Amino acid sequence: IHSQENHLFRRTSAYIKSLLSLEDSDFVSLFSGDKPGDVVLSLDSDRPVTVLDTFFHAQITWICQKNELVLKIRSRDKKRVLLPYIQHIHKVADDIEQRKNKELRIYLNRSLGNGDDIDGQWRSFPFVHPSSFDTVVLDDQVKSKVKGDLELFLKSKQYYNKIGRVWRRSYLLYGGSGTGKSTFAATMAKLLSYDLYDIDLSKELDGSALKVLLMQTTRRSLILVENLDWYLMGKSTAVSLSAVLNFMDGVVS
Repeated sequence: IHSQENHLFRRTSAYIKSLLSLEDSDFVSLFSGDKPGDVVLSLDSDRPVTVLDTFFHAQITWICQKNELVLKIRSRDKKRVLLPYIQHIHKVADDIEQRKNKELRIYLNRSLGNGDDIDGQWRSFPFVHPSSFDTVVLDDQVKSKVKGDLELFLKSKQYYNKIGRVWRRSYLLYGGSGTGKSTFAATMAKLLSYDLYDIDLSKELDGSALKVLLMQTTRRSLILVENLDWYLMGKSTAVSLSAVLNFMDGVVS
């Protein structure tokens, strides 16, 4: 793919720059981002840069130079993967363009009193968090595994649709107060450029309120459910567990 008046080149470059594996390349250029403190990895270099990618379990290699992108894929995977992969690149490029000037926000659920209307029970604020995925304190192997899992998930929407599953990924974080669970969730949201919805289950929510809260979230967002242990232990376990499971895996999830 050559750069001269090539729409696909620009979109593919944006896609490659979004890959988490770009950080593992032997050589990339660093530039200041649009926001204070942001550092952007770039392919604008005279040296060839090799970036690895995977799609539908196929290994894909990009050789990137300033005005040229070379895609390498095994011949046995070409027919199965190439066209869906190009379609995937276009979808990711569209998302990148939409998020380019978007301000990330964090949403907090309100407490409900007797007779309160459960509609509009989110308060939002600009999402500014000092931590990043690289600075969060976590075992390097675990961090690499989570990052790889997120990257694989982002590419799997077509597969989820094919098998009739909701495109969603869940993680269970366990630990005492102050051990960094919420911070880790915040860094994942920043890594994905997703809005963060922070649901505090200690605010006396029933199953219906949980469903409405979920229906008011936006697509491509990260939903953090806090105080799950309090919710399960503080009420009738059967009812609480059923409500939580329906919230996480029900029809409206």
